[in-house]
Amino acid sequence: MRKSLLSPAIAVVMLAIAVASGCGTEPEIFSPNLPPNTRISAGPPEAQDTGYTVNLFWFGWDNDGFVSHYEIAWETPDEWIGPIFGNDSLFRVEVAETCCVEPIPDFGTPRDSVYEQYHTFFVRSVDNNGEVDETPAVRSFNSKTVAPHTNTDAQRFPFGPRDGSVWGTSVEFEWVSEDDDGTVVSYERALATQEQFNWDTDIPFTNKAFVQWLDTLTYVPVGPNQYKDSLIWEAAVEDSVVFPDLPDVDGTGARHLYLFAVRAVDDAGAVERIVERPRNATRFTVSSFLNGPRLTVTSNIAGTWRTGSPATVRQVFAGNGLRFTWRATPGPSGTAVAGYSYAVEDTTDWTPFSINSVEWPEQVDGDEEILWFPDPGPHSFFVRAIDQGGFISVLKAQLDVFSGPRFCKQEDQYMLIVLDTAPGSLEENGILPTGYADIEQGLVDYWFGDYSYQTFLTRGSNQVKVDVLNCATTTVWMVGAAIGDGDNNVLLQFHTQQPNPLPSYVASGGNLLLLGTGPVQTMRYFERVEESNPAQQAFPVVFSTTLTDSTLVPHWASTILGVSRVVESIGNTFGTGGVVNRLRVARSSVPGYPDLPFDPLTWPSGPSQRGFGYYDRGIIPLTGSNTEVIYKANDSDLAIGVRNLVAPGTFGNTVYLGFHPYFLERPAFKQLVNAVLTDFGETPTAP
Repeated sequence: MRKSLLSPAIAVVMLAIAVASGCGTEPEIFSPNLPPNTRISAGPPEAQDTGYTVNLFWFGWDNDGFVSHYEIAWETPDEWIGPIFGNDSLFRVEVAETCCVEPIPDFGTPRDSVYEQYHTFFVRSVDNNGEVDETPAVRSFNSKTVAPHTNTDAQRFPFGPRDGSVWGTSVEFEWVSEDDDGTVVSYERALATQEQFNWDTDIPFTNKAFVQWLDTLTYVPVGPNQYKDSLIWEAAVEDSVVFPDLPDVDGTGARHLYLFAVRAVDDAGAVERIVERPRNATRFTVSSFLNGPRLTVTSNIAGTWRTGSPATVRQVFAGNGLRFTWRATPGPSGTAVAGYSYAVEDTTDWTPFSINSVEWPEQVDGDEEILWFPDPGPHSFFVRAIDQGGFISVLKAQLDVFSGPRFCKQEDQYMLIVLDTAPGSLEENGILPTGYADIEQGLVDYWFGDYSYQTFLTRGSNQVKVDVLNCATTTVWMVGAAIGDGDNNVLLQFHTQQPNPLPSYVASGGNLLLLGTGPVQTMRYFERVEESNPAQQAFPVVFSTTLTDSTLVPHWASTILGVSRVVESIGNTFGTGGVVNRLRVARSSVPGYPDLPFDPLTWPSGPSQRGFGYYDRGIIPLTGSNTEVIYKANDSDLAIGVRNLVAPGTFGNTVYLGFHPYFLERPAFKQLVNAVLTDFGETPTAP
């Protein structure tokens, strides 16, 4: 039999044709899909001038189907935007490419500042088969806009310096900007000095040259031909600014001459081009003799700000909310304080001056505490005081707010072990072995190895940033330094030099286990409202005093840990006189927490000493708090450990152990770790 030369595919086609012919029908012929068509029906005339808001209309059709949607592109047909189902749109385009006015014209007004920018618009149809118009409709036009203009006239804003005046070192500027054909959306502002002018240029100094120089300056001069890597013109959306403490003299002892300028930016991207005094630029000097009252602003969780202190941004957790209180004493004029005013976020909406305005949010006697709950991110709070001589001072509290572990995704949460260890004197005196900082990390892995955790080593000085704490559901803060013997660590710095983030961390839902070699030694510093340097307190340290003495800032040992006082902190127990103070066993006072015996093999003198020192004793809970005693020293009634379980099994709980686990039997302390972390709601990751 002869083999067929037809391929199977061809045979199938012929069979299909034969069947079709046998049925008496004509064969169906398929035509290729035709692309759709597009036209622009209305809009700016081709290649003509127009504004920066442009209304364009278009339509499309398809000869063998229908138009499904449209796609558009700007400037080049390379990046298409779609699908778009309408046939028109109002576009706001940029027009800030070129301007017909030089930066510093000899003549003219702000309304002469006209910007223009050429644009090309493309639109194409897409049919029901996904075919696109290969010849899009195109329209080109030149958009123009008038730049905005600004006024900082001191007659309209009386609480800032006039051009050519002398002011106190706290300076505030407000301004109003207008746009004839659009909307002002932001600003650029700059502050410079004559000293910076001399560093940057050899041009002889004149007031006109000062303005021209600032208008064209890009980076901040910090010395002759030296610049900071930041722009002199700062972007802002607020129509006001406060400079709390400007120096009155420069590096040579000469009085600083300042120039402040602001220019507006509209919604088309056009920037105000003309800087001129006194309309939107102000030249002034400052003198501390003209300062207003000395202000102190205190927050419940963010610390204290004072007139004359360095301006710092306080990183805090939102916690259970923030509130501020303030007070002032007479400034250089010596006249009495006449009133206070405050503003939230920016200084565009000051409250009226009132001598009774001393807190925000304002509280109502007998009602629940009213608090401010800012969103995560940067925030500002302002207070100003005026005296009977009319002198004004302004204080700015800057915050960077974090949400805390409650709001972190579960996959981002972790447990943080902070080893705040700088055991210089402890190693020198043979209390801890040489190289203890490295040994400690192995112990941590044994104690906490069943859990997912991260370790942070302070080495006594490395700061723990708030963003590191932010997603830590539990923080274990272990003090490994003899503060009473001259050692230093970060927890001590929190209480003596800078704001302490731990109170707001707990208030935001973080659990805290605080322990180590006498932690109270780092905490026994009270901050007075009107003094910047916290003062060390003698034993017994009565933390609850800060809750009733209005001259003191409330201490977190009472407000967060629920501790009223700590009677003493035991140091070195060498010698016969120290026998009575040696800790032989931390005796549990609550079910589920084991006794913690001293391990005599942890240090060379252990077998002979039969106990250890460097622990806090006589920890007394605050009356009315949830805090309870969990450990006592030996067989006495002197508490050495307390806990405050605000929400057992979840967030915001604290345990304060006044002793260091290194000296204890390892398995016993591991058992305690599991019990505490169970109270904190932590789940082991290891079986």
